[in-house]
Amino acid sequence: MDGSCGAISLNSNLKGLIMKHLNRYVLLCNVFIVFCFLLQVITDFNEQITQLSKGDIIVVENLFELMRREFTVWMECLKNAKSNYHKVVHQVVDEYDQKHRGSELPGFSNYRVFQHVVQKLVAELKRPAMMTLQTIRDMVQKQFDHLSKENFKNYPYLQQVSKKNIETVQEQQSNIVKARIVEQFEMEMQVYTQDEIFNKIFQEEGEIAEGKDHDTRSKYPGLLKSYYEVQCSTSTVQYV
Repeated sequence: MDGSCGAISLNSNLKGLIMKHLNRYVLLCNVFIVFCFLLQVITDFNEQITQLSKGDIIVVENLFELMRREFTVWMECLKNAKSNYHKVVHQVVDEYDQKHRGSELPGFSNYRVFQHVVQKLVAELKRPAMMTLQTIRDMVQKQFDHLSKENFKNYPYLQQVSKKNIETVQEQQSNIVKARIVEQFEMEMQVYTQDEIFNKIFQEEGEIAEGKDHDTRSKYPGLLKSYYEVQCSTSTVQYV
């Protein structure tokens, strides 16, 4: 009788132990299944971000088309600034003797006066350049946030984490571009370019680029116009 009771007790304990291990196994399997599923969700999200950055998918609106429109606005800004640039330079030339002439003898001009004019006008383009950057950043942020909401709409925590990571990456990339814009404008403030580039633009404007003929005040507007064309070309390449 005791042997029979002992066998029943042992069998019951064994079943309990097996069930305990089975429950742990099932729990681990469920955790693994959930982990694999969420990993796939995250992987799909990352792939969509990559495709979006390449223009392979369209979210809400075509991101690359939106950016092209914004860069067109930037180009218009450069063109509009050009007319004011020419006006100011001509004004300085016309009023040089009355307002800008220093100790130089009649007929001579101080290059620094015109250099300062160019520096001032170039500096005025910095704010629109930064605004263009911010607008494009907002465009990208909107598209990425939309992808995050769509992919993680059933997982609030993942959506929160992904949004924070997107903002962090956006901030880092934005700071890099801001630094490059600042650096570019600092270079442009030197009012310098290679002679070959300058003369090429000057010739394209219909002038004769002979170095010895440059030192006449009447040619300053044309010369500075050529420099502005060089600056615009550089700005277009750098920022676009």
